Amino acid sequence: MKMHSAAMALGALSLVACGQVERSRTSSPEAVPEETDAFMVLRPASATADGPDAPPRVTLARRHQDGSWSPLAGEYLDALEFRDGVAAVTPQRELQLLHTDGSRSLVAKELDGLPALDGAGSLVYAVRFGEVVELYRLRRHGTQQRLASFRGSATRLSPRSDGTVVFIGAEFGGVSGIWTASPQGIRCLTNCDLRVGRPWGGAYRPLPGETATVRFVESGIEWKTAEGRSESAP
Repeated sequence: MKMHSAAMALGALSLVACGQVERSRTSSPEAVPEETDAFMVLRPASATADGPDAPPRVTLARRHQDGSWSPLAGEYLDALEFRDGVAAVTPQRELQLLHTDGSRSLVAKELDGLPALDGAGSLVYAVRFGEVVELYRLRRHGTQQRLASFRGSATRLSPRSDGTVVFIGAEFGGVSGIWTASPQGIRCLTNCDLRVGRPWGGAYRPLPGETATVRFVESGIEWKTAEGRSESAP
């Protein structure tokens, strides 16, 4: 198990962190041409798994004030109901907030993986700044909290009720494993010392099929693989 400081690599981020703050709303008549009562996320059965090269997989529809529905132009990697509209990920991996008044806000430019909602309705997401990835929580009322920062990757986010976020992470040159992020910092829980191109022996632990299956128990953690096999680690 490895522990990393949440303040790691702040010097490298000082030049770009200002772009992380949610920008003011802008009109986008081509995308949301009129006021909307609500959005509907249309998720096809063939939606692909999370990944940096995943093709567009959801579309949006808007409900008009007369109760009718019409499709919204464009396709998105993912979209979640958030605040008065939806948080949508474009094919360019921008995270945008689409509002019912016809405006939209740019939250982040280069996501690493896809966002998730926690039990309080806050939006949790990971953003890439070159080699550094940062995890954020954007609350429904507008405040933003940085959870962690490190050199590597963070995908398949699974927020928990205690504020912890479980995710699939890897340091550069390392092997993907189960990680957690919290206000106390980030921790690598599995495959922490393994490196790409080097023998792993019997140390490799399979990844969970769904990060939500990771459970914290007295002896460590337990999870289910994509094949449904039970795994555990101290």
